[in-house]
Formats: sequence, C-alpha cells, structure tokens
Amino acid sequence: MLEHPLESPVVLYYQTQTSSWKDMKLTRIADINSIEQFWMYYRHLKSLWYKCVSYLLFRHNIEPTWEFGSNKGQGRICVNFGTKTDKMIFQELGMILISGLPEFSCINGIAIHKKKHRGSFDIWLNSYTDSKDGI
Repeated sequence: MLEHPLESPVVLYYQTQTSSWKDMKLTRIADINSIEQFWMYYRHLKSLWYKCVSYLLFRHNIEPTWEFGSNKGQGRICVNFGTKTDKMIFQELGMILISGLPEFSCINGIAIHKKKHRGSFDIWLNSYTDSKDGI
C-alpha cells in the first residue's frame, strides 16, 4: 500500500492517571511516519477513549518531559474542556502537528488528558513569541 510520509514523524504515548503526578507512567505506543499510520492509530484510540488516561503526540526525538532539551525552559498552552469535544480536539491538534507547515514548527507536541467529567489539552511549545503574528 502506498503511504504518504510525514515531513516530521511523531511518536504516540499514553499515560495512566494516578493519585500523584510523580507516579504517572508514560508508555510509548508507536512511531508514526505516515498520514495513514496516524489515522490507523487515531481510529484505534477512539475505541479506547472511555478510559481516564492521557494521550500524547510529540515530534520524533522530542520526549514529553520538561527536562528534555527542546522543552526545557519553554512553555505550554493548557485549556480545559467538556468531555464531548475531546476526540475532535485531539484529531484537530494531531493534524496540525503532522501537517509539516512551518507556522506550526514551534509546537513540540500535544497532550490530551481525560478525566471522568472533564478534560484538558496541552500544546507544548519550543519557543515563545509575543508578536502579533506569533502563537
């Protein structure tokens, strides 16, 4: 089957919710190198969506931790939302991340955190700008 390679491959992780953030375990699910692989994993995640867990999608070679070089000293945007929009938000942010468009090169990764009655998402940034045109 013909696949369409990503300009910037990504890695998909999940993280289970625990009582303490220090005890959270991050698990690497897959390296995603094509658009077809992204949709395959996204469809699979939709079947597991009921669980209270976090899903993270980061550029290849960037670990989803604050201690990692590209994340260290940088920032993130955090937004809370209702549980009915979580799948759509993850899909849209995932498509932005894999798009390869230069205006989104400041994004290292995204995370969506599912809880029982609410959720939140993070956009992890590798740079910050306060210009009118910047994120």
